[in-house]
Amino acid sequence: MLTEQQKINRRKAIGGSDVPIIMGYSSFKTPAQLWMEKRGQLEFDDIQSPQAYWGTMLEDLVRQEFIKRNNVYVEQPDTVIHPKYNFLQ
Repeated sequence: MLTEQQKINRRKAIGGSDVPIIMGYSSFKTPAQLWMEKRGQLEFDDIQSPQAYWGTMLEDLVRQEFIKRNNVYVEQPDTVIHPKYNFLQ
């Protein structure tokens, strides 16, 4: 789950989930809607779909099973910010 600070930071930057929207591949939001959200001209929509909710709830379980089946170590870094372009997360 994201902390409130992580949610605030995501509103100020371009993250991986924003890319399909920017490229026009999202059926959930237009590039213009995203742009207006990032600029504060439109209320940020952080309502989760049922699929996103269950993905979040099951993420740790799936990660643990992947580790067990593949005998690997999985690191869970905090939000990664580009060293030169801090608007890219």
